[in-house]
Amino acid sequence: MHKFDVEEAKETGFYVSGTSGSGKTTLAKHLVKDLILNGCTVIVLDASRAWSTNSPINNTVTLNTPLQNNPTRYPVVNTVFDMTKLAIAERFTFCDKLCEATMQSRINAPNPKKLDWLFLVFEEAQLYLSNGCMRSLHKYGNVLNVISNGRNFNVRFGIITQFPANVDKAPVKITQQRYFGLTTEKNDLTYIKSFFNTKQEAEQVRNLEKLEFMYQYRGKTEKIKTYYFGDAPKKYELTGYQIELPTYIL
Repeated sequence: MHKFDVEEAKETGFYVSGTSGSGKTTLAKHLVKDLILNGCTVIVLDASRAWSTNSPINNTVTLNTPLQNNPTRYPVVNTVFDMTKLAIAERFTFCDKLCEATMQSRINAPNPKKLDWLFLVFEEAQLYLSNGCMRSLHKYGNVLNVISNGRNFNVRFGIITQFPANVDKAPVKITQQRYFGLTTEKNDLTYIKSFFNTKQEAEQVRNLEKLEFMYQYRGKTEKIKTYYFGDAPKKYELTGYQIELPTYIL
């Protein structure tokens, strides 16, 4: 059974990593379901189509080119944005605009701390939080604003990646709930080791089975196992979309 502290996630977000097929997205779906059941709104940026079926979120929006620069109103509900039809640069542009709109809508609210919590979940997070991003505020500023300042406006984040060594460590260090799945690549293992207290803990990620994780909560680590997720949700498609979060997120 997975372990997850929703209140902690509201403070510090969460992190999930593991090689392809390790079960990291399956685990993340359970975490997102827990967030939704506890009154949070969750938006997933999905570059892998992993969230389009067997998902805790019923609304899947398939984004098609071309991106439009002037966003129109889009309802703030639990949503998976399927980004697989977008080029890499377009995915980043969409993420950047979404983060900017999210923070501006919260900053402009009369009392953002009374708003429901909103989570932005970055599947394939290396696309948006790559190594060195903390030193490039011009490019990554809107995404980093969510990471660094979102908690003050009831906005938090989830990081999911199969390439942990390609994700900047600073955002990962903010999270106090981390789930490390099967990892065998040398650079990824080196990256992961720095988060564990002992060499023995770090070495266990080499031998994990599918759906097994090393769960880290405020420095304490234990081995856990999750399980497969439910039934396929409904989905729909928008062409030539524009997005804007409303001035007041209710």
